[in-house]
Amino acid sequence: MRQRVLVGLSYTGLAAAFIAKEAAGKFHRVISQCGSYWWQDCWLVGQFQAMRQPVPTEFYLDVGTQETQENVRHREDVLQVVSQIDGVRRFRDVLLLQG
Repeated sequence: MRQRVLVGLSYTGLAAAFIAKEAAGKFHRVISQCGSYWWQDCWLVGQFQAMRQPVPTEFYLDVGTQETQENVRHREDVLQVVSQIDGVRRFRDVLLLQG
């Protein structure tokens, strides 16, 4: 059986998870390295939390142990309030709660 895998790093790690949600069942796995789950006050974490059914996709999440900075301004209009680690942990926790 052929398997479709989405892979992303940082913002594209967030995008890979979003695409898996939007196209539920089309992708078998997501590999997200240092996914920017902090984006927009952990918006995607909330989106997954509100879902009635879990996304039928396996997720591999990875983040560096030194990704601890908070309140990082990436651009004038983009503020990372929580650390990269905290954002990834929040997303992981939602996935685990949904099974």
